[in-house]
Amino acid sequence: MQELRELRSDPEYLNFIAVGEALRILGDGLRHYTQQTAKELQEQLIKKLGGYCNCLFTPGVKRCRHTCKWGKALEKLHVNKKKSRIPFHQSDSTLWDDPSNGYWEVAKIFMHELGAKWRDVKDPATTDLTGLLNFLIFCKHSKVQQNLLKTVRDLRNDWAHTKNYKFSASEKQAAFNAIDKLMNDAELLSCKEVQDCRLGVNEVKNPDVLFVQERDLEVLKELTRHQEFTKARDTEEKQEKLMNLLELLSSRNNGLPQSDTSDNQFKEDLHDFGATFIAILLFPANVIKQYSRWKAFSFLTLVMLLLSCVSDDSVLESDN
Repeated sequence: MQELRELRSDPEYLNFIAVGEALRILGDGLRHYTQQTAKELQEQLIKKLGGYCNCLFTPGVKRCRHTCKWGKALEKLHVNKKKSRIPFHQSDSTLWDDPSNGYWEVAKIFMHELGAKWRDVKDPATTDLTGLLNFLIFCKHSKVQQNLLKTVRDLRNDWAHTKNYKFSASEKQAAFNAIDKLMNDAELLSCKEVQDCRLGVNEVKNPDVLFVQERDLEVLKELTRHQEFTKARDTEEKQEKLMNLLELLSSRNNGLPQSDTSDNQFKEDLHDFGATFIAILLFPANVIKQYSRWKAFSFLTLVMLLLSCVSDDSVLESDN
C-alpha cells in the first residue's frame, strides 16, 4: 500500500480532496434552495395555467417538444434560444401539475442532458451539483447571478475531469474563491442552508493527512455520481478504474486484507485515463489505412455527420 500512502500525503491530492469536499458541502446547501425555487416556480405555473399537459409524447425520446400551454410557458422560461433543443424528453410531463412530485419534473427541463438515468433524478437529493447549478442557470425564474453559477459549474466539471486526482495550489485557491463568491450572492445570503455551509467549507480548506483518510472515499463516491449523470466524456474503462480505486480505498479504510496484486492495481488505476480516449481518436486513422481512397472518403463523411449530430445535441452546453 505504499502508493496509497504516497498519494494521500501528496499536497496536490490533498487539494483535490479539499475542493471536492467543499463542492459536496455546497451542494447540500443548494439542494434546499433549489427545492424551494422549483416549488415556487411550479406553484406559479399551476396558478397561471391550471389544467395539465395533454401532449402525446414518449418519455426518454429526444426531440420531444411540447405544444400545450405548459410546454409553451416552460419554453419562455428557458434561457436557451433554440427552443427545439430544450430537453423535454427527460421530464415526465404528466406530473408537472402534481403538487407532490411535479416540481422536480419541471426543474429537470432546465438541466443539461441527464443521460439514460434521467428517471433516477427524482428530487434534489438524487441530483448532483452540476444538475442543481444548471437548473438555476437555465431557468429565468432563478435570481442568483449567472456568472457566479457558471464559474462554480465549470469548476465542478474541471474537478471531475482532473487527471490523477490532483489540484495545484492556485487551482485550489481559485476554487474556494469561486465557492465563497457564490455563497455571498445577494439571493443566497438569505438562504440559511447555504450559509450554514460556510463553516464546513472553511474547515476543509486546509486539510491534513488524517482529514484525507476520513473524507477521500466519500469525495470519490461523489465523483462517480457526477459521472453517472453527465454525458460520457469519460470511457467505461475510466469508470471501471475509478470503481476499482473506490473498492481499494473502502477495503483499506475498513481494515480488510488486500491481495498481493492490490498495489499494482492501484498504480494502474492512477495512470492517465486519457490513454483510452486517445486510442479512440486514433481509431479512424487505423481504419483509413486499411481501406481504399473511396472507402476512406465515405468513412470520413460518416464521421463528419456523426460529429455534426453530437454538436447539435450539445447546444445547451455550448450556449452556457
